[in-house]
Amino acid sequence: MQPTLRLTSTDDLAQAGAKKSLRESSPSERQAVAARLTRFLNKRPKYLGDRPIRLLDFSPIDLPIAELLASTNDEIRVTRLAESAVAGELLRDRDPGAEILECTLDRLQSDGPDGFDVVHTALMLGSRRELPLMTGLTQLGRLGMHGFLWTDRVKQTQPMKASRVRDLARRVDLEFCAYKKPIRSTLFSLSGWRPQL
Repeated sequence: MQPTLRLTSTDDLAQAGAKKSLRESSPSERQAVAARLTRFLNKRPKYLGDRPIRLLDFSPIDLPIAELLASTNDEIRVTRLAESAVAGELLRDRDPGAEILECTLDRLQSDGPDGFDVVHTALMLGSRRELPLMTGLTQLGRLGMHGFLWTDRVKQTQPMKASRVRDLARRVDLEFCAYKKPIRSTLFSLSGWRPQL
């Protein structure tokens, strides 16, 4: 059975049942995520035409992706992935403009709806172990028929150097994506549009 990304922390404290609050995203991080996602979607390939973009999002509950995109583009249909009923309820409260899909990543890959145009994930690196992270990113990338965007923090609770992030990105099966770390930013992004077949 393949490991998958989880919406909860996987560190030793979480496994021991200790209460731990996950880091909330800051207003500047939210703005950065929304700006990068908007720029990415505005450069969509011409072969997609003018139809609405179907976006699958797997990001922390405190990031209201549909709400962030509502003011910039109404041609994006956001579906948020929740791997539990509790996460689904929280997402419905935090991001009412999104469709909520309660399903594990493994099951979505095998039994889910017919693909999404773009898959987006943000700020998920800090509470993930490396193997589940790589497996989850690869699974998410395969669900995006036309594009993939991952935005995350460079500095984590356990610091990660930019070279380590690049190495991780190279080992994820997303060869169509380009790595980019904006100057003077604590966030990096990995994004790309799939070439038309």
